[in-house]
Amino acid sequence: MSSAYTDQIEQKINTMLADKKYGKAYELCNEFLKKYPYKRRFLKLKRKIENAAGAENRRYIKTQLKEMKPLWREKNYLEILKQIRPLLKYGKKYPKLGELYMKAQIAYREQIKKLEEKYKKEQTKKFDKLLKEDQKKLIQELFNLEKNNPGNQIVKEIARKYRHEVIIQRINERGDLIYSRKYTAIENFLKELKKIDKNNIELKRLETNIHKRKFGTQIEEKGEYVYRGLQHIATLMKLKKYDKALQASEELLEVDKTNREIIKFLRKARSKNFKQTRSKSAKIIDENFPKLKEEYKKDKAAFIKL
Repeated sequence: MSSAYTDQIEQKINTMLADKKYGKAYELCNEFLKKYPYKRRFLKLKRKIENAAGAENRRYIKTQLKEMKPLWREKNYLEILKQIRPLLKYGKKYPKLGELYMKAQIAYREQIKKLEEKYKKEQTKKFDKLLKEDQKKLIQELFNLEKNNPGNQIVKEIARKYRHEVIIQRINERGDLIYSRKYTAIENFLKELKKIDKNNIELKRLETNIHKRKFGTQIEEKGEYVYRGLQHIATLMKLKKYDKALQASEELLEVDKTNREIIKFLRKARSKNFKQTRSKSAKIIDENFPKLKEEYKKDKAAFIKL
């Protein structure tokens, strides 16, 4: 190997160093050392390249971190993560980068958590109001929310929750139908509920139980059905819907003819319904009595004497 060739390679590497082409300089130096591993001049040159590249990297990283300070003040952690990520290739020599990246990650997760909680709180307030006042509008709002936020797990959770609430409310409102033997009407009712959420767990469970009841397989325990029926009757009694409680008691008694609790509810509902009906009739008579009295004075012949 001639001295002229060695000098030429060394000069070329030094030119690259001056132009801050550290990668190419390092690569050329390494190629030379593979062929001539004991050339001390080039071993020193290699360390020189490493030191120069290291110093340049430190200056670059320092500049980058300085430029990120406004982002920290603005709490723009997502942008910080984007800017630090490509710098992590220097991580072994600059552990501070890893520490800052982790700090930004933790802060970003907390920020997202707070935003999610705020979003859920706002949506809950809005949908709670619609659940009470306008369920049709609620379903449409949920549809729009999912359409505009595909794949968003928070949105999916909210939509699933309120569809479930609507389904449960409608099931409770139609307990008189659910616990009857009007299977065609029940199936039509369930089809309507499926339009709200065909994958609803409560709806699937109810559909299975109705199917078993209809075909008399009795896989569902009779005690469970009777228990739910009694709960429904108790609710009707509390709401003073004695006529519906009476009807539900009669239908439930067909399933379990000797159940004392059903019989007790039946007698109580019958008595309460009679008193309620009598009270309403008396009230109507009282309200209309002055009018009837006047009409009697005008035309006594139109009234039948008992």
